[in-house]
Amino acid sequence: MDSQVSRQDDGSNGKKNKNGGQNGGNNNNRGGPPPAQIPRFREYTPLTETVATVFNQAEHRGIFNYPPGIRTPANKRDNTKYCRFHRDTGHTTEECRVLKDEVERLIQRGQLREFVRGANQQPRQPTQPVARPQQQENHDLEVRTIMGGPATGETNRARKNYARQSRTDPFPHQVNLTGHKEKIPRLSDDPIIFTESEARGLWHPHTDAIVVTLRIAGRKVFRILVDNGSSADILFKSTFNRMNLIGVKIEPTSSSLSGFTRDSISSEGILNLPVELGSSPCQHIIAVDFILVDCPSPYNAIIGRPTLNKIRAVTSTYHLLVKFPTVGGIGILRGDQTESRQIYEAANRSVQIGSALTGKFKENLVTFLREHRDVFAWSHEDMPGIDPDVIVHRLNIDPNFKPIKQKRRTFNAERYMAINTEVDKLLKAGFIEEANYPN
Repeated sequence: MDSQVSRQDDGSNGKKNKNGGQNGGNNNNRGGPPPAQIPRFREYTPLTETVATVFNQAEHRGIFNYPPGIRTPANKRDNTKYCRFHRDTGHTTEECRVLKDEVERLIQRGQLREFVRGANQQPRQPTQPVARPQQQENHDLEVRTIMGGPATGETNRARKNYARQSRTDPFPHQVNLTGHKEKIPRLSDDPIIFTESEARGLWHPHTDAIVVTLRIAGRKVFRILVDNGSSADILFKSTFNRMNLIGVKIEPTSSSLSGFTRDSISSEGILNLPVELGSSPCQHIIAVDFILVDCPSPYNAIIGRPTLNKIRAVTSTYHLLVKFPTVGGIGILRGDQTESRQIYEAANRSVQIGSALTGKFKENLVTFLREHRDVFAWSHEDMPGIDPDVIVHRLNIDPNFKPIKQKRRTFNAERYMAINTEVDKLLKAGFIEEANYPN
């Protein structure tokens, strides 16, 4: 909620539940000295908008680290000016130097790039070292190589012929007996290159996968893995059900998929759906044969070698980019590093069961938990709209007594950071909202 009330530095503000309950009369959780290692920049990346506009348009993403309250006494501040970042009076949002540093810090981490003037503009370096986010472990939980699918043939004979092709010269002495020459659109012959400037704005070093967003059958589908190790294009059945495609024909197939462990997964059939890759004028719109698979996955779909080879794509996991020639030039798909890491985090979520469980009971319990995995709450955002009849917090205050302002509490920098993080989570989830009370 966009709150235009001021929050005084003396702790007169509080948090209250949206249902009317108040969580206390002090907001000391968000006050105090700023956390250590806040970078100060000598130069700033040129922006297409003012910092106030950037904050207004990107605040809903929940990526900003809000600062503690302004320590200047309220009677020495200009109460006609309000800062939405500090949520306090004293200066305007555009004048806020802390917000300017925060925007630059986010640009350094590869976010807010749409507000950077010039696509290849390199963010300025801070005068102090910026702590890098914790890197992922060097192992992946998902199967990265997928073999099988109709691309190599439906029968054993077809698969043998497909494998035998590698032992012969490609296209030996081909003769066109029909006299009909297929018209192939002339694609751009510009060289496909990846420059170091295209890797700026990413966290390095990284082991992140290329995760993109594509429009499939007119639906915008997020969390699509671009996988050079997959010999098939895959659409997961849970995604297919959410797409609500009416009248789409599913062709039966005898093909199965297998991974590192050689365990086979039977497919539900083949779907032929249009996919838009890139943006106009450097765009491909092609029909892709997706194998429909009914199994749990953190991804919605996988784009494998059939489609990548069809559009002559070249991938770079270092740059998190996919490039391909089109009639209008070189098309580009950009991977979302933040999305990739969120998927990795989600894949590591697990529920522990008793080690002494055995036999059919253990199997039934695991099956039951997997079927109802959507009821588990992994974060505050997974628990919206709690009924007040279930739980609500109120302060029993006698209205006949005059409220007394509590003394300001102080904490060390580490505790301030932890408190601010938790309060921001509750604000983002809508569990609490900001309130202002007069002195």
